[in-house]
Amino acid sequence: MHKHIMDEFFTSLTSFGTPLFYALIIIIVSRFNFNLAILILITLVITEIVGGIIKLVYPSDRPIPRKRTSLYEKYDAGTFPSIHTARISALAIMINFYYFDYALLACSILLVLGVGYSRVYLKHHYSIDVIGGFILGAIISIIMRLWQNGFL
Repeated sequence: MHKHIMDEFFTSLTSFGTPLFYALIIIIVSRFNFNLAILILITLVITEIVGGIIKLVYPSDRPIPRKRTSLYEKYDAGTFPSIHTARISALAIMINFYYFDYALLACSILLVLGVGYSRVYLKHHYSIDVIGGFILGAIISIIMRLWQNGFL
């Protein structure tokens, strides 16, 4: 029974790394900061594209391998980097750039770590994939912030 509860908890937690969550966040943010919502959207699209290219160029199997018959399946079967972790990292960093607060930072760190751990716990990724996803999300969000501020 305990393992079932943990499985359900981490399945729910990993949903914070899905596109549906980001669509909801973008809609909510657009109500009070349209420019930030657009920046988050662009950041997430770039994260998805760069992560997808890495997955296709560097095909590595997940802990539980998946089929690779179509282009989408090749993308989905790739384990490195964790796009869930890249997305949540990019979002957390971008929001903290705009609305820095120690409580928000603490929640962001817990959420990023939670999503990352959930990917390993659920056997969708290895730890290195999660670390790679965090680095990818961080780099892209920092580049986007520099671009927005006219430094690039």
